[in-house]
Formats: sequence, structure tokens, C-alpha cells
Amino acid sequence: MTEHPKARPWSYDVQRFQQPVAGSQIDNSHSLDTPIPLPPQTDPNVDVIPYLRLGSGLNINLGMMLHCGHAQWPPIGRDTAELPATNPPIPSMTITHPNLRPPIWITVHHSNRPYVTVWDLLVTLIKQLGLPEGDVFSWTKRLDLLPGRSLVGLMKSDGDGQDVWIMEVA
Repeated sequence: MTEHPKARPWSYDVQRFQQPVAGSQIDNSHSLDTPIPLPPQTDPNVDVIPYLRLGSGLNINLGMMLHCGHAQWPPIGRDTAELPATNPPIPSMTITHPNLRPPIWITVHHSNRPYVTVWDLLVTLIKQLGLPEGDVFSWTKRLDLLPGRSLVGLMKSDGDGQDVWIMEVA
């Protein structure tokens, strides 16, 4: 039987990793629960399209979409699904709701178009709201924290200059 040499523990130069890089600054003023404000990606007047605005008559049951899966999602039609979610179109957007605690920021990225579509937005919301709240063994889903299950519109966050929209549910 051959003997294996004793393995050496990993070692590294701690001082090398603790030295700041020239010209870098560390921002210690933000906690992990506080998003770092990002400037608008394009025009500061970007907004969701009329179909997604509060008061447009939008009423998509997120709970039913989560329960049934893609096959039974709302019949919004291909033309509506492929519309840009915003005007002007942007490549990503952030959505939240005040009842999601700790603050949960849902980032919607574009998929097959160079901009976020209505379908990208719905798919991302369902995937993110279907995640368990807390640990992975929790029966409570993020959707359960909302005051309603139907998406009735999106409103742009006021006064902060960010591309963040607030979900309105009923």
C-alpha cells in the first residue's frame, strides 16, 4: 500500500487581499437590504405601455398563472405578449411591492428581443413570486405576502429617478 503525502492546507497572503485597489472606494453606507439607486437606463420619462398601466382594465390572476403553469396562462395574444413593456423600450426593469419584506426587487431582463416584452414581465413575475418566502422548505410563497393575487397595473416609483415600478394588485 502506498502512502499519500500529507496534504498542505491552503494558504494565501491575507494582506494582499485586504489592500484597497488604487482609486477604488468602498461604500459602507448601504446595508444588504437597501438597493443602490441606479440611474435611468434611457430617457427619464420612460413608462410602462398603456396596457400595463393602473386603470387600464388589466386584471391578470397571478395565483392562477402560478398554479396552472404556462399552458393555462392568460390569453393575452401573441401581439400583446411581444409588445415592449415600456415606452421607450428598455433592456431591463425592476419591479417591487411594499408588502414584499424584506424588500424584494424583481429584475426583468429581455429575452428574445432587445427590450423587455409584456411576456418577459409576466414570466419573470410568476417565477419570482412563486419562490418560497424565507427558507426553501417554507410553504409560504412570495405571492402570499401580497394583498391580492391579481395584477391590475404598474406605477413608476415617484421622485427617485430610477427605472423602478410598483406592482398594483387587487
